[in-house]
Amino acid sequence: MPGLGHFQLYEDTSRERESWDRYLWRGRSPTGHTVIAKYDSAHLFLPMRIFVEPDIDTCHKLADGSICYLKDFEWSPNWTAATAILTAFRFLDEYGKGLL
Repeated sequence: MPGLGHFQLYEDTSRERESWDRYLWRGRSPTGHTVIAKYDSAHLFLPMRIFVEPDIDTCHKLADGSICYLKDFEWSPNWTAATAILTAFRFLDEYGKGLL
C-alpha cells in the first residue's frame, strides 16, 4: 500500500474550538485524486468523512457527497486518520479497476 505522501492537516477556525470537525487532512492519492478526510464532530465514535476531487460517479456515496469507503461495522475508535485515508486509497484503486 502506498504511503500518505504530502497530506497536510488543516484547521477551520470558524468551527467550535473543542470540536473535532474543525480539522481535516488534504492530499493526493496514488490514483491522482485529491482526498479530503474530515473528522466528524463525534470522532472517535463515527468514521472520518472522505471526499474526492474530482468527483467520481459511484453509487458508494453518502448524502453529503462523501464516499462510502468502509462498511459500518468496520469502523473502530482505534482507527487513525492514516488508516481511514489508506482505506479510501484502496476504495479508489478498486473503483479505478472497475471492481465497485
